[in-house]
Amino acid sequence: MSSKATVAEMHKRSQQSSYHQTWNHGGTTIHDPCAYALNAHGLRGGMAANNKLHSQSVVPISVCIMILICYITLGAVLFHKLQPWGVLESLYFCFTSLGTIGFGDLMPKGTVAQYAASAYIIIGMAVVAMCFSLIQTELIIWLKKFTIPESLPTSTEDVALVSVAMTPIKS
Repeated sequence: MSSKATVAEMHKRSQQSSYHQTWNHGGTTIHDPCAYALNAHGLRGGMAANNKLHSQSVVPISVCIMILICYITLGAVLFHKLQPWGVLESLYFCFTSLGTIGFGDLMPKGTVAQYAASAYIIIGMAVVAMCFSLIQTELIIWLKKFTIPESLPTSTEDVALVSVAMTPIKS
């Protein structure tokens, strides 16, 4: 099969609905962020050049930052109540624990505080990873809006854009 025929076939496949899922919910059109389209090089990409997969941001960066600030602040209040630490010491403990720095100069004492710290860190790592992933996805979408697609190196075409979309269900 010739190179032109292969590219044409892949472009034809990328236009098919099986690669690009859209549905209507309550008058709002929702694009599936996990549906990928093949580009002209046959690589998977989160956004196709001719298709608008993401017409609007799913989760703003400011919301992700506020979630992180709230989680660290609530953890500081928790450890301020459980330990004989001040608010700043509790903030310092939460920040260094979730930032995986963990100097070890502050450690919770007591069984309840140690279990609370373990649960806080495990859940916090998931929250931090989710927020960083959403921020990264948002930045990639933003950068792709302002760049010329032909000037992007092929390694950026392999980045998979995965977002979480939450839509309220009207009853």
